[in-house]
Amino acid sequence: MAKAVIEAITDVPEALRGEYEQRDGKYVLKVEGDHPAMAPIATLNEQKNKVVEFRDNNLKLLRAIGADTVDGAVERAGIFSSFTTDRLKKLKDVDPEEYVALKTKVKALEDKGIGDSKDVDARIVASLDTFKKDVVEPLQLSLKKAEEKTKTAEEKVRDSTFRRVVGDALVKAGADPTAIDYLVTQARDSFEVREQNGEPIVHAKADKFSAAKPGDPLPVTEWITSHAMKNHAFAFRPNEGGGAGGSGNGSSRREGNTLFNPDARTLGANAEKIAKGEMKVVHTN
Repeated sequence: MAKAVIEAITDVPEALRGEYEQRDGKYVLKVEGDHPAMAPIATLNEQKNKVVEFRDNNLKLLRAIGADTVDGAVERAGIFSSFTTDRLKKLKDVDPEEYVALKTKVKALEDKGIGDSKDVDARIVASLDTFKKDVVEPLQLSLKKAEEKTKTAEEKVRDSTFRRVVGDALVKAGADPTAIDYLVTQARDSFEVREQNGEPIVHAKADKFSAAKPGDPLPVTEWITSHAMKNHAFAFRPNEGGGAGGSGNGSSRREGNTLFNPDARTLGANAEKIAKGEMKVVHTN
């Protein structure tokens, strides 16, 4: 193979010597244009520098897109090709660290079975159901028991008030002590206990009015004389004789503000005074 540059013409076969020409003390193979081997040293260094610069620039470009090789750059270019200007504008305020933190939180939620808003709703409903079962329902049961206990206590107070008021009026009217409970039960058809100024009182029911004073509520004393003594005479002590202020049978009598062994008629006539405590009833037999 012929060399491009030789020191002496005799270094090549004679048949090829006509293809060389002398330049700068050397023989150079004839070619069209300047032979690169004969280029000035400065020019060669300049070309070398350009090659190095070109290589360095390429390496910088590769590293800028996160690649080490041309193949890697091509792969990265395929990824970045999907980033349009609008998309890049949307991403300009994204904080990579915040994004990683959010991804970590999402992963933690997913590990707990929360993938989307429906899962959150389901968890809330489940938590509320548990709270209702473990806290609300026991509390409601406790409140119900307390209310029932309070109601029972109030009912006892009301019942006690009813028995005391009606019972006292019946005793003053001469009712047989053994019949008091029976007569109190009968009185419940006409009377009830109401609250007045925070205190329980015995009051006539809405449809029970006084015959003596139309429009006024029926008094207990009037009920005793107009109803109890008339319809339940057996519940009152019988008259066994007359006397002053009595029925004339010898045993019933009146002395001042005291009735001794009064009959039902005498009791009825004095029922209002007896109820007010202005008249006493004494049974001696």
